[in-house]
Amino acid sequence: MKKHLSFFAFIFFLVISYSQDYSKGIFIINEGWFGHDNGSVNFLNDQGQFTYNAYKSANENLYTLGTTTQFATIYGDQFYFVSKQEGKGDYSGKKIVISDSKNLLKKAELTLPADGRSFVGVDESKGYIATSNGIYILNLQEMSLGDLIEGSNGSQVGNMIRTSQYVFAVKQNTGIIIIDPSNNSVIKTLSGSYTTIVQSKNGDVWAGAGSKLVKINPVTFTTEEITLSGTSISGSWGAWNAGSLCSSIQNNVLYWTNSGTFGGGSTISKYDIDAKVLNTSFFTLPGQEGTYKQIFYGSALRIDPVSNRLIITATESGWGAHYQKNWVHMVSDQGDLVHTFSLTDYYWFPAITVFPDNYSPLINSQLSQTINELKNTIHINLKNMATDSDNLDAAIVKSVNYITNEQILEASVNKEDELVLTPLKPGNAEIEIVFNSNGKIARHAMIINVPTTLSSEEIQIKKELTIYPNPCTDYFFIDVSKNENLKIFSVNGQQVYEQYLTTGKNMINISHLAQGIYWVKTSNDSYKIIKK
Repeated sequence: MKKHLSFFAFIFFLVISYSQDYSKGIFIINEGWFGHDNGSVNFLNDQGQFTYNAYKSANENLYTLGTTTQFATIYGDQFYFVSKQEGKGDYSGKKIVISDSKNLLKKAELTLPADGRSFVGVDESKGYIATSNGIYILNLQEMSLGDLIEGSNGSQVGNMIRTSQYVFAVKQNTGIIIIDPSNNSVIKTLSGSYTTIVQSKNGDVWAGAGSKLVKINPVTFTTEEITLSGTSISGSWGAWNAGSLCSSIQNNVLYWTNSGTFGGGSTISKYDIDAKVLNTSFFTLPGQEGTYKQIFYGSALRIDPVSNRLIITATESGWGAHYQKNWVHMVSDQGDLVHTFSLTDYYWFPAITVFPDNYSPLINSQLSQTINELKNTIHINLKNMATDSDNLDAAIVKSVNYITNEQILEASVNKEDELVLTPLKPGNAEIEIVFNSNGKIARHAMIINVPTTLSSEEIQIKKELTIYPNPCTDYFFIDVSKNENLKIFSVNGQQVYEQYLTTGKNMINISHLAQGIYWVKTSNDSYKIIKK
């Protein structure tokens, strides 16, 4: 018979749980000692002190995680722990355990019809759970499991990331499947032998494929392969873990461990995306002198979003009792060892490091200054209109929450993260824009005035600037409703071209421009174009 807390005991442990500050430090999620112990959480605070079995302790030792807990993340102030199997023993956890991220108190447990792999938050109401047989929808309000996403099943799905527009997921023996969150449908499959996936600071998606890095455009899905020499990005589909490929939110760089299929290894590689420079010996674990050396374990590597330090989990080579030796290393973004922490001897088997999410997105004050009167369809770039100190700005999801009067104007966010406003008839309307950063929400309301001086011709203006093809090579076409000037700017804001446009279709020759991203601007519109 299960044990129940008395009211006073519950209040006591609630106070104790809240007294533990989990906002300053790092969480180390352990897969557990298979056959002996379930998954667990150790917390290392900013003073270098460990709280062992933090989740279990916060819940009066009544509840544990599942067995072989290989993945965890925080989304919207909730902690999501994903295990391969249900825990063993009394009060053991299911494959999905959800707790409060501030005090680790249990909120829900869920069973899965397959082994758990990973979780990604999609929006305020739902998330996706990857399993050994596809992706399931999770209702975040009811904390209930929904349907299997059609086209995701058939083999195991590993890592998933949420960009501002889509969800990218790695599927064994298939490649990368891309899901439209608006209708939970698979809209594209990038075939290949991929093992893990991440998004970099500049917004590009990167996939590990053994001896290759593959860059994926997050909107057009075009790919570019980068061959790696002297290193490879390993995978572990057979005994899945989250993998070591990770990115910094402060610098446009990637890191991964040079390890075998199921772990091991002692060196870290770094790829500078902007400089296109690969360093295969960025850092080497200490303790390489003796017979039994330090080696990576689990995902082994993550980047602290605030300090920009690499957090590394390591164990001792060998078998049996050697796995009781575990270390956490903190390394600067220059490759210098800053701290080493030794854990109490035990078979922890560290799986993944998770960082507290302490900050909410902040909205740029310039957003309110971007428009006075709406006389024409305009595109407002929202990419730099919100920032988050401990999450990736490029992954912030933007949406229009409401329009008070839909007869006055239309408002939407397009795939380029642009707010598109179109006047319909004179009047005032309020719109609210929502910025969702890792489940934390910031809202911004704007009063839009469509002036009464609009002519019928202006009211009937095209609802969206048309530029095609995009991406392009030597030229593109633009359709405009009036004669006006076109200017092209580099991403650094330098004007590189100008042309006079006449009403209708115009061809713009850009064969003289280098490959890259440019901003095309007319009197009232702006649009991003990619030259291949």
